[in-house]
Amino acid sequence: MGKKRSWIILLFTLAFAYLFTWIFLTPFCGLVFHCGCTWLWAGAAEKCVGAMDTACTQHICPWCDDGKLGIMLPFIFMLVSQTVAILFVWWKYHFRYIYQLIFQILIGIVIFIFSGYLEAVIHGLIKNYPR
Repeated sequence: MGKKRSWIILLFTLAFAYLFTWIFLTPFCGLVFHCGCTWLWAGAAEKCVGAMDTACTQHICPWCDDGKLGIMLPFIFMLVSQTVAILFVWWKYHFRYIYQLIFQILIGIVIFIFSGYLEAVIHGLIKNYPR
């Protein structure tokens, strides 16, 4: 694979991963914590009310409980994790152009899910979720 094309694929993949994280972070919060967070264009965290358990007790979402810092920590953690994983794959494995692009994009999505869930578990334990 040529150096110039290789760099273009790397930059495109990183841009895709960052955009993917930015778009899917708040719905991911709603999915993990069942708190009401939704798509950016549908209000994002405006409807975050926390989750209700079976005893109808409301739990405050750990990410939204910390305000802007609470959502920036997982965002940064996911971006760093994706960047490290994509750079490793880019450096270590060399496929044909389209396969390299698809592989790196899939790695970015998988790392988004894995690092997001890991950060949610850690953040939840620190915040004693559910309270």
